[in-house]
Amino acid sequence: MPKSLVLSASIIFMLNSYCCAPKVNDFRKASKIDRIMDSWVGHYQSELVAYWGAPTEIVSDGKGGSVVIYESLKGTWGNLRDKRIVGGTHYPTKSRQPGYAATRIFYVNEEGIIYSWKWSGL
Repeated sequence: MPKSLVLSASIIFMLNSYCCAPKVNDFRKASKIDRIMDSWVGHYQSELVAYWGAPTEIVSDGKGGSVVIYESLKGTWGNLRDKRIVGGTHYPTKSRQPGYAATRIFYVNEEGIIYSWKWSGL
């Protein structure tokens, strides 16, 4: 195999590994979220709601307990290519760009005590 092909393949592999690998900051955020979520195990659902505010949704777990769901939409601000024309002047518009949902789910037993959790989205 020619050296240039091996070198090119190696560079592509390294760039792909760097770009697609989770960043250290993401691991720190995930670890912090884990600690926050875990700190609620053993607490009453009412304490969680008093501290975090009203959840997005509370549904039955079908076993006498409930599932408490908090969801927030994350996104980024950015200039759109479209510009607003006001009085003949062009102004770049800013709009919420598509993002993702950050979800925090708590599982509550029939006594109202949080016993488990899961989350997605930093």
